Amino acid sequence: MTPQTTPQQQDQSPPRPSDARPPIAEILQLAQKAPSVHVFLKRALETVAAAFGSPFAVIYARSGAAVVQEETHAGPSDPGFWRPGVERFLTESMTASKPRARVLSAAGAKLQVTLLAAPVSNARLGLGGTIAVVSPGGAPEARHKLERLESLATLVASAAATVGTTTDSGANALAANKSLARAATAQTPEELAFSITNNLRTRLGCEQVALGMVSGRRVKIMSISGLDEVKNRTPGVGRLRCAMEECLDFGDTIVSQPDGGWFEDGPHAGGFRLHQQWQQNAGGACVASVPLYAGKRCAAVLSLRRRGDEPFKPEQIEELRKAVEPFASALLLLHDARRGLARHACDAARAAVHTITGPGHPGRKVLAAAALLAAGWFCLGSLEYQLTVPARIVPAVQRHIAAPFDGTLASVAVVEGDVVHKGDVLCRFDQRDLLLQQGQLQSQIAVLQREQMRALAGNDPVSARLAEAKWRLAQTQLAAVARRIEQATLRAPFDGVVIHGDLRKQVGSVIAQGTPLYVVAPLDSWTLEMDIPENAADELAARLETSGGEATVGRFAGNARPEADLPLVVTRLRPSAEIRDGHNVYVAEARIEPDTTWMRPGMEGLARIDIGPRKVWWVALHNVLDTLRMKYWL
Repeated sequence: MTPQTTPQQQDQSPPRPSDARPPIAEILQLAQKAPSVHVFLKRALETVAAAFGSPFAVIYARSGAAVVQEETHAGPSDPGFWRPGVERFLTESMTASKPRARVLSAAGAKLQVTLLAAPVSNARLGLGGTIAVVSPGGAPEARHKLERLESLATLVASAAATVGTTTDSGANALAANKSLARAATAQTPEELAFSITNNLRTRLGCEQVALGMVSGRRVKIMSISGLDEVKNRTPGVGRLRCAMEECLDFGDTIVSQPDGGWFEDGPHAGGFRLHQQWQQNAGGACVASVPLYAGKRCAAVLSLRRRGDEPFKPEQIEELRKAVEPFASALLLLHDARRGLARHACDAARAAVHTITGPGHPGRKVLAAAALLAAGWFCLGSLEYQLTVPARIVPAVQRHIAAPFDGTLASVAVVEGDVVHKGDVLCRFDQRDLLLQQGQLQSQIAVLQREQMRALAGNDPVSARLAEAKWRLAQTQLAAVARRIEQATLRAPFDGVVIHGDLRKQVGSVIAQGTPLYVVAPLDSWTLEMDIPENAADELAARLETSGGEATVGRFAGNARPEADLPLVVTRLRPSAEIRDGHNVYVAEARIEPDTTWMRPGMEGLARIDIGPRKVWWVALHNVLDTLRMKYWL
């Protein structure tokens, strides 16, 4: 969606400045003062819009039977300009039920804004809806802004449950416990950590509460109360993380406070330098870290800081641990649900290795050993590289039969595909004119013989010699006619099969001398032609060169009889490429033992050629690698 703006609307006038207080504190204060959930949501929308410098924001929510639909705008822009697009985006986000962001660009200008939407949901209160805001800026900041809006929306939903409650200490404690329980409805580990730390800070009266998740032997701080964002590179956060990791290594609660307290005579007394440094940098405050376990696994570490005159007591720490530790499993669950594909695969592999290398499971160990052996063979072993290519049967010898003279085709005895024997009639030409000419020449020869005899009887040697010459000429012409009469009947030159020639439609037509009529091939001599792809031509040529030209062995399976595969020997690789079926290939020729019971010229199938030993991984992956190199220039 690209909104069309007017020059006045493109003017980036500064939005309404936000309150100096953090939006979290302002939202919590609004929840205490608001007379109803509707009023609270309206004012919270204004606070959220101010926090983002938004010129327009909308909230739509249902609380029981009541419907809350409010909007707010700031700056000189017309709210009617933003309303249609934001309401469409709000409707789409309500259908998706998850945080969404969309970057918009104004036509003809460099102005960019981002539409942000996050769900506002509280199951126990019966509250469900979505908040959408327009935030200046483009894609680089969109992700961070969306996470911030998601956190504020979660806070608004949690704080809505406290609207109209009593303010006495018992009610506050109950509300804090309920808020802590409602944190379990969070959809991300950061959201859950944010809810836990801020609720505990209010409940325990701490200066700071921090929660970090355990990853291996390290701790990643997820939330620090009072902060919208945790900057891990700051010195204060670094000291806090080191203290958490000290607690993780120790595996139990660590407390460091001015009077030593309940740790002086216990098994945990002294020796926690990182907590002592944290305490000194905090001006002598009371600090504590509590490991949170999910089963036997330490999932998170909770750290607290209070004023030096309010030391921690053992019963408080134990009560806190019992209240918060159930959320350790929820943190792990949310963390696993947000993993990407690569992280999920790494974690699964790590878990599989731990299962295999741990005690027990002999079957898995055997399978793992077999898999390692297979992987080693795949990477280091060798395998016969076999090339499978299309192939076709062609005759090794072909005899072309053409029209012996200009004549009329009288009859056809065979057609393409017929098996013939030596001397079988293929076709006949019309002999009537030739027979008539033969009779004329025979009569002429008889007359010339009598003339010669009369000349000899009359003692006329000149006339006798002239008659003899004419007689010999007629004899030669008669022999030529007899030859043509013999050629008028075309016969098979050997046992074989007619692979080309169907003259049935030309019977009665005049055939010119030299016109191709039939192609006959013997049944006991075949050649196999194979289409070798360009990327394998060099491999085959090298094998032929090293083997002396006729040592490459393979098998051929025809489509007609795939079960009757026959041995072949490659004899020649043609030097130039040819186009076959739209592909550029090199044609290789192979000698094959014929099987006259079923083999016919032109039959197709597959030929498998043994090229030689290659690495297993190369045999399996070289086609994929070649494709990637050609497509992506790797």
